[in-house]
Amino acid sequence: LDSPYIKIYSYTCSGGSLTCRDDNDECGAFICNCDRTAAICFAGAPYNKENYNIDTKKHCK
Repeated sequence: LDSPYIKIYSYTCSGGSLTCRDDNDECGAFICNCDRTAAICFAGAPYNKENYNIDTKKHCK
């Protein structure tokens, strides 16, 4: 059983665009597309300076 935490997959980056490669197996393709979606979301989110060095024990559960 593949673990999504350690699964290796192939991708390319060009012109600020991330593309999951066709040579990934089904699990690798799924994880790559999930990571790609997250990266696009993070890239579009504004940076909040107030979160720098945030106390994760207090604010994250």
